[in-house]
Amino acid sequence: STADEHAGPNRYRLDSPAAPYDPKNPPMVVSLDCHMALPTEFVAGTGHCDIWEVDKDPQVIVEGQEEDMWRLCAHPRQPNIFASTCTSGVVRIWDTTKYDVIVSCNLGFPITGITYSNEEYGCTTYGSDKKNFHLAVGSRGGYAKGDWHKVVIIDGTSLQPLKILKEPVAQVKELKYSPANPGGHGMLACGCDDMAIYVYSVKHDYQLLSKCVGHSGNVEHIDWTLPISLPGHPLHASMIFKAVDQS
Repeated sequence: STADEHAGPNRYRLDSPAAPYDPKNPPMVVSLDCHMALPTEFVAGTGHCDIWEVDKDPQVIVEGQEEDMWRLCAHPRQPNIFASTCTSGVVRIWDTTKYDVIVSCNLGFPITGITYSNEEYGCTTYGSDKKNFHLAVGSRGGYAKGDWHKVVIIDGTSLQPLKILKEPVAQVKELKYSPANPGGHGMLACGCDDMAIYVYSVKHDYQLLSKCVGHSGNVEHIDWTLPISLPGHPLHASMIFKAVDQS
């Protein structure tokens, strides 16, 4: 807009709440395009991975990731919602019907894994009766507050931090909640680059149940079975997970 012009009639400062202007690191415009029917508007792609619609009121129409993105995950009940993160430490919740980020937060450490829970859970941080879907994010480690690796549990709507799991001793990039199982325990499996899988009881406030060892490479993928239906069998209502490593 005119108030944001630096000099001349056609210079704009690309600034918005979603992408604030940093005078020490201004966005570099790396691509431009326009439409013949809209001679006073154009779109600009920046070195910060944002796409801007530039007219008298410039605005971000697609917000980009600042660094490498390792994982994203879909909401278990709302097909238009998904979460993403990258090594910048920013978690974003996206709405595909709006082509926009609806909430974001910076956890302050590099993130390499993220997953939604498949059902709503409580947490001591909530208080007594509140339940919601959770997001589990895995860290790369090597950040300012301490060179340890961890898994952080956050609320799937507000992104409020709920729990920190410090048992992993290497990068955590593969996380998977067990399928929805009313009456079951609810578990989270975390694949770690120490070649182990850490399994937590979600319904017991993320108590560590076991550390599974035996892989000969970093854990790359985890998947759960549905609850087993074998009435009368010791495995009835149990779930099995399998994992693949780099070897």
